[in-house]
Amino acid sequence: RWLDGHWWFEDIRIQSYKENGDLAGPPDIVLLKEMRDLFETPKTFMAEIKDIQNLSAREIRHYLRTKKGISENNRDRLKVDMHSRLAAPFTCLIVTLIGVPIGAHTGRRGAFAGIVTAVVLFFVFYILQLIGQALGKNGHISPFLGGWLATLIFTAVSPLFIHRMK
Repeated sequence: RWLDGHWWFEDIRIQSYKENGDLAGPPDIVLLKEMRDLFETPKTFMAEIKDIQNLSAREIRHYLRTKKGISENNRDRLKVDMHSRLAAPFTCLIVTLIGVPIGAHTGRRGAFAGIVTAVVLFFVFYILQLIGQALGKNGHISPFLGGWLATLIFTAVSPLFIHRMK
């Protein structure tokens, strides 16, 4: 059981072994033992149980901090996933910054043009997001840039759409 930042084991048997692997006498029976040598928290175990794809950005960050033996390739993949999750909420703002000028501009040409433009921009954003993630996960660009690439590009382009609206 996890209590006060430490694991407490109840009703346990501690068995000692000789160097050759043979038992070194009968096991010691301990009713309650605090295990200060175990540094894993319940959160760490839960992160191990969950599928990596279902972890939040905070859980991925915790996983990266506690797992020192992860290969650099897997570490980069997880960092890209973490940054992609952090960038996701900003997509709403970017869509608004680009969508309003497009809606105002295409309003003169008809609703169909606005819908087609929105669908095309969605696919462009999605493809840029996939490209950024692939480049980041394969080490061609930094994990930060891999997760934020589409958002940064659309953020840079949005003032042009706003200026065009005026």
